[in-house]
Amino acid sequence: MKWRQGLKKVMGFVLAGIFAVGMMGCQGGQEEEEILTVCVDSANESIGSMIADGWSNLDDGVKTELVVIPSDETAAQAKIKELRTEIMSGGGPDVFLFSTDGNQRLFEDPKKAMYSDAFLPLDDYMSDAKYMKPEEWNQTVLESGRTEEGQVVLPVQYTFHAFAFQSACLKNPGEIPSSLEEILACEDPLIGEYATFYPDSIMFHSFGELADYQEEKLFCSKEDLQKRVEEMIAHQSKWLSKTEAEGIVACGEVDGTFFFNVDRFSGEEEAVFAFPNDQGGVTARVNTYAEINRNTELPEQAFAALDFLLSNEVISGEGFPYGEDKWAGRGDSFFPGTGGISVNQTLAQEACKSQTAKDAFQKMNSQITAVRYPSILDQEIQQMYWAADLNAFGPQSDEATRKELVSRAYERMEMQLSE
Repeated sequence: MKWRQGLKKVMGFVLAGIFAVGMMGCQGGQEEEEILTVCVDSANESIGSMIADGWSNLDDGVKTELVVIPSDETAAQAKIKELRTEIMSGGGPDVFLFSTDGNQRLFEDPKKAMYSDAFLPLDDYMSDAKYMKPEEWNQTVLESGRTEEGQVVLPVQYTFHAFAFQSACLKNPGEIPSSLEEILACEDPLIGEYATFYPDSIMFHSFGELADYQEEKLFCSKEDLQKRVEEMIAHQSKWLSKTEAEGIVACGEVDGTFFFNVDRFSGEEEAVFAFPNDQGGVTARVNTYAEINRNTELPEQAFAALDFLLSNEVISGEGFPYGEDKWAGRGDSFFPGTGGISVNQTLAQEACKSQTAKDAFQKMNSQITAVRYPSILDQEIQQMYWAADLNAFGPQSDEATRKELVSRAYERMEMQLSE
């Protein structure tokens, strides 16, 4: 009878094994919930929350989680280090939405990151987009996110430096400067005075493209940078002590507020023009941009979230209806408002109320020849310039000191580009 008892034991083990395998098969058959992670800095936290909440209401089946780089500098650097480690290991968030300002930069130089295989090419997804209409966007700004692989970055907001004056207050209303040389040589007190405002912004917009990221070389020479510093300091010294002139309508980096002021004076003749770069065009600055992590396992869902974000309905603040009296994306608009201009030039121009503002926007927008993403290279130039120009805070630096500051900044820029 022992052999029967042994057989029972063997059969028991076999049945137990079959049952265990069956249970494992059932567990494996249960689909894990897909979670799309959207990483933002604190400046875009509200927009990121809108994506997570609004888009998930239109797309059932994918849960969206928000990863926020905190505003506190110490906490931000710790989070950035963590995220970079995840990305280098083949992971990281699926979608990125970042501002180019502040110290919360996961990518210190967004343009350089475009050539590092960090982002997913989007051309095929864009050709099948459900909501966004790239044909209505500023094509020069859009192209700034393209490499040989295709469109890897989607600019969301941009700006440029511009002026708006009451024509009657200008010395020669018919002679508006159209080049950097003419700006620096202009003797009109109104233009001269306000061309010294926001010197760090003007330094940025006075250059076209700074570098060739494929060849890893700077476009400007050390002598070019030295010349620009001397020109800008001389110009600021000439006009800084002047009494504030009358006739200013708007001045600075363009956003909804700029055109709101142009609209307010629309009953009077105005001179509205963009600050020219050293190549005879206008340099745009991308303030907000988005991309998809090349490591993502949810590329279709990641693009669908950006498709929602960059739709005309969300950009305009109209939103998408869902449920009963509910709207996804309503009220969350990139234009009009602070922070810049929506890349959707059709909607941006429609937001201008007066014909003066509409015409000025269209003209300045068409003059954009260079599009830059503020980077560590620009930080070097800005810090060097502030150190060289002590006019507002004390005695002005001497020429030898300025040359040394420029030389050291240029060397650091070369090193950053080649790392």
